[in-house]
Amino acid sequence: MAIGDGRRTYSDSTLKSMTKDELIDIIRCLESNLRNAHETNDIQYENCKRLLSENGIIQGGYKKKIDEQTEAWIKAGLTLSEADKEELMRMSQLRE
Repeated sequence: MAIGDGRRTYSDSTLKSMTKDELIDIIRCLESNLRNAHETNDIQYENCKRLLSENGIIQGGYKKKIDEQTEAWIKAGLTLSEADKEELMRMSQLRE
């Protein structure tokens, strides 16, 4: 038994006129819907945690590459202009 379309509910008089078996069916359906909603929320929570942790790894890897590139430039005797340094910092902050 499906429970409405989510936009309206049964009136009190309709519920009072139902048999106990019909009411039990409705309650079981609602319990199932609630259980499914909890499971869906748990899955979404785990997916969000995974994505956030992966994003942190990506950000950390990006920052590491900038640091490695900067060190390579310094060893090669190249310098960064202040504008380039600011641009790298801005890009780094956007990724964090």
